Amino acid sequence: MPPPRNIQQLLTAYRDYLLSRVSKVRILGESDEMDLKQVFVNLSIADQHARSLEAESLGMLDKAVRQRISPYAKRDEIRSPQNAVPRKGTRGLMESCELLKPGTRAIVTGAPGSGKTTLLKYLALRALEQEERLAVWLELKAIAKPLFDVAEKAAARDGNLILGHIWIRHLKTQMLLSDMELKLMSQHWEEKFRVNQITVLLDGFDELQDSTLEHDLNKCIGEYTSPLHSNTLIISTRPYAQHKLGHEHLRELEIEPLSQYQVEAFLKCYYPNAIATRTLLRKMRQQSSFRDLVQIPLLLGVILRLHREGRLTDDRLEIYLTVINDLV
Repeated sequence: MPPPRNIQQLLTAYRDYLLSRVSKVRILGESDEMDLKQVFVNLSIADQHARSLEAESLGMLDKAVRQRISPYAKRDEIRSPQNAVPRKGTRGLMESCELLKPGTRAIVTGAPGSGKTTLLKYLALRALEQEERLAVWLELKAIAKPLFDVAEKAAARDGNLILGHIWIRHLKTQMLLSDMELKLMSQHWEEKFRVNQITVLLDGFDELQDSTLEHDLNKCIGEYTSPLHSNTLIISTRPYAQHKLGHEHLRELEIEPLSQYQVEAFLKCYYPNAIATRTLLRKMRQQSSFRDLVQIPLLLGVILRLHREGRLTDDRLEIYLTVINDLV
């Protein structure tokens, strides 16, 4: 058995592990991955101010679509997709990296394909650039009830937060940590927590299937969001599951549909010199049949791929069928 790694060796190994999980991205249906930092398009994020009935009844829909069919939408919010432009200075609108400000505690919602997971991966990459900070990124669908129970018992024994032990116990299996290495990483968490230098990113609260686990995670989130410290916490979820999150200390945010400017930036980032990119931009300016679809990053990627393959039509159903086939 190899000797235990010291804390610097463990942190280097952890950085490599985290980079392997968050540094790459690919368009649905394509095999080639791309460097996320090279292709990420800065998203616009709106402050919800308060939870609304709209999130419950229309949560599976993209915000641009909701605003056209929702009886709850304000008149000045209803606008055609082609008029969507970056709204700098709009009250309550922020850019992605503003979420990394110390003390941020937020729920980020968005329809399927709006970029929630990609956003959290990008934030993890940016947090890793701050060497003094500990970046923690967890896919909540990977957290099972037995793991939580072990973490809860360890937290009660040591007088620590449950969330820290969840992270440590998850790493134990991912990085094959020995007991001594587990103790060193746990001590590192505690040191960073005391000086407010932890950024926790929890992806996919809506993907939890167990209501008991939802309750348990709410408990550890409530512990972590104590006003006595300013460590950062960001949780992503689809709107329909938002009401299941305790939100006493959590700001409620939503990813905005892509503006025309962001759509063009997305296409140019992924395929900067491709003729297909330029021809698709021209087609989008001339036709309106799928103009609202391109405001959703996942659908925009599929439309771009179909266009490059010469299979793009004006039939929206064909686009949806392509997405379903790629997912299954």
